[in-house]
Amino acid sequence: MSRIATVAAVTAAVLSLAACGSDPDDWGGIKVDFATADATPDWSPDGKQIAFASNRDGGGIFVVRTDGKEIRRVTSTNGKAPEWSPDGKEIAFEASDGLRVVAVTGKGEHRVARVRSTGEQSLAPAWSPDGKRIAFVREVSDGSYVIFVVPRRGGVARRLLEPALHPDDPDWSILTASELTPAWSSDGKRIAYNNNEGVVYFATVATGDRETVTTDGAGYDPTWSPDGSKLAYQCAGSLCIADLATGAFTTLLGDAGAPSWSPDGKEVAVERYLYGNANATASPMALYVVRADESGADVLTFGPGEFEPDE
Repeated sequence: MSRIATVAAVTAAVLSLAACGSDPDDWGGIKVDFATADATPDWSPDGKQIAFASNRDGGGIFVVRTDGKEIRRVTSTNGKAPEWSPDGKEIAFEASDGLRVVAVTGKGEHRVARVRSTGEQSLAPAWSPDGKRIAFVREVSDGSYVIFVVPRRGGVARRLLEPALHPDDPDWSILTASELTPAWSSDGKRIAYNNNEGVVYFATVATGDRETVTTDGAGYDPTWSPDGSKLAYQCAGSLCIADLATGAFTTLLGDAGAPSWSPDGKEVAVERYLYGNANATASPMALYVVRADESGADVLTFGPGEFEPDE
């Protein structure tokens, strides 16, 4: 295992980005303050932009070029977990009233699945590879969270998988039964997710059959590389990569999560907790781009201008 992005490398990246504007706190033409939290990145299908959620300038869903320039707000609706459609035309995201979809141009925002009760939220949207459905997570009557799918234009949401455990099973609990952070395989035949105990599964959509994936400790936010050979996930608050053929594990960046692969599989975009606290409502967060070959990491967005990373 190796930890990349040394103080020198990160500082150089920050200085390089700061040189792009007249004010080191000015990113994409928007003045940001110390508490800025840029989170949950998702790479566009053409590899040219990254969508993310932020509290900057009142909050919303934004997109940024992969060189850190031209940050643009897509919607001012406060939301989380933006996800590009496979054709690159729309972005799905989680909002307080349910699952929403908006065109990349910012037009036509609409809700495709509503929350059904006070406190319930639609979580972690994931487009199917054919673009016809969106998987998301919602609470069910037994208190667990499970994966549902809804048509792209909205309609009846249905559960994707049969339950792996039933409430009368001695191994059942809300933690073990929950299905969180879904990610489709590139062929749409399987879906990866983790339960609330950090156990990662691959499930076959057609049959509901599941296999447990070996990870380096508890795993969260699993996502396949484009060729299906690797799995990026959060492990103990760090970005980890598992080679599915060899079983080898690599830790690429500490204090990082919510990984999203570049379309060519060479890089992973992540959110990074600048002071080691994964609380987007209280701590500054930035987006980083990490090279999967372990050669380094670069800051993509940057909130607090005085930040100096601790090693």
